[in-house]
Amino acid sequence: MKTVLFVYFALMIISFSGCQKGSGQASVAGMNACINNPSSCNTSAYNQNQGYVPYNYNNSYNYGYNYNYNQPFNYINNTAYLCNCPNGTMPTYNSYSGLGCVRSASTQAAYGYFYYYMGWNTNQWYTTPYLSTYSYNQSTCYNGVVQSCLVNSTNNMCPAGYTCRATSAGNTLGLCTAAYR
Repeated sequence: MKTVLFVYFALMIISFSGCQKGSGQASVAGMNACINNPSSCNTSAYNQNQGYVPYNYNNSYNYGYNYNYNQPFNYINNTAYLCNCPNGTMPTYNSYSGLGCVRSASTQAAYGYFYYYMGWNTNQWYTTPYLSTYSYNQSTCYNGVVQSCLVNSTNNMCPAGYTCRATSAGNTLGLCTAAYR
């Protein structure tokens, strides 16, 4: 029982610390704005960086879903999942570019780092220690995103303790990472 309580409190501390505004971190309201109004995002940034593609805003990846432009999540077993990234990629998000997809290999290539993951629940982002997957209609669905960021910006969108690490040389987009301690 002590272990369960310890794990519960540790997860709560991690969750709350992820929502605090640190230097260069967008507020939760700012993070939600792009989900609630995708036209306010600069999704073309995902076309301009190696290893990234836009999320299915324009239905360019037809997986047979009834995709709603204003609601990118598929609700499976009462949980929000992102299912519209091409094979070999996983969802990524930041409040400048909105939803996109990044090569899954990009999150495995950085040995010695861990990534900042967010899930979506009750119309808001929350921090999560890892992403889980769900197979649906011959595609992989994710219960969240790895946070992408702007490499050369003073407001790189990463939370306190994380830095924006480019996934390829010359990319202006990166992923929020922290070194193992």
